[in-house]
Amino acid sequence: MVFHHLKFSCSLTNLIRNWTNLYQSFDYMIISTGKWFLKAAIYHENDTEVGCHICPGKNLTEKGFVFAYEKALRYAMDFIATSKHRGLIFFRTSTPDHFENGEWHNGGNCTKTTPAKEGELELKDLNKILRAVELAEFEKASAKAAENGAVSSICAGQKCESSE
Repeated sequence: MVFHHLKFSCSLTNLIRNWTNLYQSFDYMIISTGKWFLKAAIYHENDTEVGCHICPGKNLTEKGFVFAYEKALRYAMDFIATSKHRGLIFFRTSTPDHFENGEWHNGGNCTKTTPAKEGELELKDLNKILRAVELAEFEKASAKAAENGAVSSICAGQKCESSE
């Protein structure tokens, strides 16, 4: 793979204004993230390049996707947790791969008609890393939201924290 022209630039400290402006009007929200952070990218904080992920030939520090994922989740979750808005937020965490005969993007299919039972599918190493970051940021945000009286409930997987 050649990444001469990185087209993905990720601001780790600027939330999308369209989303933040609409946030107060949401009664329910689903946040689903994850594998977008595996792409080659240049990372910015406060409009300054701070590093990258998969950027050979660039004069930038390789930070890795975990660096960006933690920061982006923390920034978004802090916005939610410090808001006075009381809504219900579902935070979709990484899940086990469940496609057969390939992955979701190359011909694989999901034949399941019911959710997998706990322990039926195993997380791959990458999903374990993503999920650990997600749950750590979820726990921090839940505690902060409870202190600030923000959101009614925030749910990750099967765990919900209520700030009531």
